[in-house]
Amino acid sequence: MTDYKNRLPKQNTSGGFPDLTHQLFSNLEFQGGSYYDENGKQITYPTLVFDTVLMQVDLRKNIAKTKITGRNGTVKEYIGMDDYKITIDIDVLSNQNGVYPLEKVDQLMEILSAPVSLKVNSNHLLKFGIYYLVIDRARAPQERGGYSQQVFHIEADSDYPLIIQLGTPNS
Repeated sequence: MTDYKNRLPKQNTSGGFPDLTHQLFSNLEFQGGSYYDENGKQITYPTLVFDTVLMQVDLRKNIAKTKITGRNGTVKEYIGMDDYKITIDIDVLSNQNGVYPLEKVDQLMEILSAPVSLKVNSNHLLKFGIYYLVIDRARAPQERGGYSQQVFHIEADSDYPLIIQLGTPNS
C-alpha cells in the first residue's frame, strides 16, 4: 500500500471545526505533456488545474471463476487487482458571469482527447496510489442557466507506466 499520509493536507486540530474540504471536494491537476499523432506531428497539451472536483474511485478485481457440475457456487482460481475505475465531475467555470469558459473548455478537450496515459496529481487519487489515468469516456451536457460554466463527467481507468528495458540485464 502506498504511504500517502505524509502527503495529504493537514487537518486543523487547534480547536474549532477541522478543515474537511479535502474530504468533501478534491483537487485535480492534469499535467501537460505531448504525444505524436499518426502523421508523426508532435501534439502538446497544457497543464490544467481544478481546485474542486468530485470523484468516485471504484476498486475492481480480476477473479477467474469455474463452475463445477454438482457443486453450488463457483471455484475461485485466481484473484488479482484490476484497474481502479474513476468517475470525475468537473464544473469548468468562467471568471465572469455570463461568459462561457471557452479557453478552459478547449484546454480540457485537448487533454481528454489525447490518446495517451495522463499524469495527474490529486490528494484523493494519491490515497489509492493513482498517478496516471486513461480516459474512457467524457460527457459535456448542457444545463439550464449554465452559460458561465460547462459541466464534464469523466470516466477513467487508473494506469501504471510500463517500463520496457532493452538489452540484457546486469547480473
